[in-house]
Amino acid sequence: MGRIRADQLSEPELITLESFDGLKFDVLLYKPQGFDPSKKYPAIMNIHGGPNTGHWIYQVQPWQQFIVQQGYVMICPNPRGSGGYGRRFAEMSRGRWGEDDFKDLLAADDYLRRLPYVDPAKVGIWGGSYGGFLSYQLVTREPTRFRASVVRAGLENMVLQ
Repeated sequence: MGRIRADQLSEPELITLESFDGLKFDVLLYKPQGFDPSKKYPAIMNIHGGPNTGHWIYQVQPWQQFIVQQGYVMICPNPRGSGGYGRRFAEMSRGRWGEDDFKDLLAADDYLRRLPYVDPAKVGIWGGSYGGFLSYQLVTREPTRFRASVVRAGLENMVLQ
C-alpha cells in the first residue's frame, strides 16, 4: 500500500458551479503537485456520503491526497442535499434521491471535462454510501460517460418491503 507524502499535499481550489436550474453549488478541485497546465491528466469525481450531513470541506483526506499524488485531478462536489450550506439546501434531495442532485453531478462532470488539462476519456467516479448510490445512478443512466466507477458501501437496492 502506498503512502501520502506530507511535502506533496494538494490544497483544493473552491469553485462555485451552476446547475441546470440555476442553483449554485461548490466543488473542491485538487491538482497534483508539479501540475503542468499543458499536460492532460486523468480525473476522478469523488462523491461524498450523506445525504443531508455529508459535505466536502478544507481538510486533509488521506485517500484523496493519495490519488492526487498519483497524478490525478480530483473534483469533490457538494451537490444539493449536502450539509454545511443550511437546512434548506441540505433537504433539497429529501425524498428525491438521484433526481436533481444527479443533475448537479452531471454539471460538475461537464465542468471537469471542459478543463483543458483533463483527459475526458479518462474520467472515473468514486462514491461511498449515498455517494455510492449516486455513482450507481451515474453509471447506469450515463453508461458511456465514465471510464471507471468505484463504490464503497453503496446503496444499490432502494425497494421498500
